[in-house]
Amino acid sequence: MPDRRARVLARYRSLGSGELFAAAVFAFLAWFVVAPWLSSRESLALVSALVPLIVVLVQAGVYWLLARAWVGRGSMPTSLARLFGALRIFTAVLLAIGLVGVIVWWPERGLVAALILGVWAFGVVEYVNYFVVQLARPISAGTSAANWLRTPRLVRDMRAAGDDTARTRPPGARALDARSLLGLDAPETYRGDVVGTSQLPSVGPLSFTRIELATADGIVPFLVVRRDDLTPRSPVIAVHQHANEFALGKSEPAGLAGDASVAYGRRLADVGHTVILPDLIGFEDRRRQTSDDAEAERIDAAERTARGDSLQAKHTRDVAAVTSWVAGQPEMTGPIGIMGHSLGGQVAFFSLAFDERLERGVISCGAGTLASFDRDGVPHNPAWFVPGLRESGDTPALAASIIGRRVLVSAGRHDPLFPLDGVHAVVAAFPTGVAEAVEFDGGHELPEPVMRRAIGLFAE
Repeated sequence: MPDRRARVLARYRSLGSGELFAAAVFAFLAWFVVAPWLSSRESLALVSALVPLIVVLVQAGVYWLLARAWVGRGSMPTSLARLFGALRIFTAVLLAIGLVGVIVWWPERGLVAALILGVWAFGVVEYVNYFVVQLARPISAGTSAANWLRTPRLVRDMRAAGDDTARTRPPGARALDARSLLGLDAPETYRGDVVGTSQLPSVGPLSFTRIELATADGIVPFLVVRRDDLTPRSPVIAVHQHANEFALGKSEPAGLAGDASVAYGRRLADVGHTVILPDLIGFEDRRRQTSDDAEAERIDAAERTARGDSLQAKHTRDVAAVTSWVAGQPEMTGPIGIMGHSLGGQVAFFSLAFDERLERGVISCGAGTLASFDRDGVPHNPAWFVPGLRESGDTPALAASIIGRRVLVSAGRHDPLFPLDGVHAVVAAFPTGVAEAVEFDGGHELPEPVMRRAIGLFAE
């Protein structure tokens, strides 16, 4: 955890100092290099174009440097979020005034006019990049709209602090940045190349395709289940449970093996959704070569923690890579959803907090707090125990960061693995209008009424 945060701090320092340096360079070049060659009229046009650009760059530089104080530890102070909210409006007005100035003092020389208009346009691009849509993306992010049209980090920090959503966030709710917590890069940077495709036997009207995705972190196998005789609905990633059944992974929610009551992937495909079902590390086609799967899972989790990683971060990276693959399929349209039961619900929870491309989610018996697990001595799977999570606000802080999505959280009143007060704490932390909670008289299960409601959520 400290090593990951140190890397983030270094990157933020580089970004902040880079933006401030760029502002200084623009000002120097304009004043000492360009201005002596301009007429008074052209100089006024240049000032009109340049001032908004410098203002945006300075704001950006100050933001990155200030963000080092809260990244990985909490959220932006509310007062600072409100300040940047006001600056967002002020800068938009300043850009408009700058354009008027450029037009009023329009240069007579064409080359000078093009240069000045370019300076003003660059200010607009920087404004959009920080306050509207993040335009500066790594090459590895690909070209699909789902990968590129991402909310800027500054705006996400403002929202997490309550600036844009203060009226919808529960009083006192604290938001935690999952990306910093897990030590991950932007979700869309996790992707892979298809290195294997095979067609499995159809089951009734459903077709089953097995795909292997080669990522920088290993091979991720998954099934794609679709019903070709219906108009396709939105894609849903279905993540399997744990249940200490390491021989079962994607096949169980696909309805090909295991407990039919958790064949939610099959049920979603039955109504027309394209369903993508990955194996998590350690399960089914990714089973570890060992005689004791549970012990191997614990050792894997411990080794990852020792080198500054975590098993939950591994699960989240793999789901992000699958999400990137889904986002790049032109035939898969509509909001991308995710559903899981037990471990699958846990992974869906963290993935929703990490990846804004996932717009809808169902967390079935997979939301609780580390505090409640510890208090009641619940022996959970080791991926739950992410370094720094509990001291950063526990899982309610993750829930508070999930903004603008639709999430269904189901829980059994007698579930021995998820104490109900912990579930309530998570549900209460979601911003208003995001989460729908369904409680039922039962244990660690997915009853039929909850299954029907989950399917209905993705159809809305």
